[in-house]
Amino acid sequence: MEKWYEHQQQEQKDTPKRLEEAAKVLVGIISITLAIFLSDGKNIYVQQAACQVKTALALWLLSLITAFIVVFPLPYRYTRGSIAAFQQSHQRAITLKYTLLIISALLFIATMALLVWEVFW
Repeated sequence: MEKWYEHQQQEQKDTPKRLEEAAKVLVGIISITLAIFLSDGKNIYVQQAACQVKTALALWLLSLITAFIVVFPLPYRYTRGSIAAFQQSHQRAITLKYTLLIISALLFIATMALLVWEVFW
C-alpha cells in the first residue's frame, strides 16, 4: 500500500511535465503542417476561398499559441509553509495546462478539418 501511495504522489508531481511534453509534440506537428501548407508551390491559400483559409490560419495560430503557453512553466503562488496551498496551486497549474492542451488540440483538429473540407470538396 505504501508503494502505491508513493507511485501516486510521483505521478501527481510529474503531471505538468507530461503535459508539457505532449504540448511540445503538438507544437512540432502544428509547425510542420503549417510550414508544409505555407510552402506549397500551388499557394492553395491564395487560390481557395479566402474566408475559410483565413479562418483556418487564425485557428492554426491560436492552436500554436495555446500549445506554447502549456510549454512555459507557471509560477506557483501559494502561502509559505502551507502544504494545502501548494497542493491547490499545483492542481490549478495542472488544470490550466490540461485545459489549454485540449483547446490547442481541438483548434488544430478544427483547422485540419476546415482545410481538408476546403481543398477536397
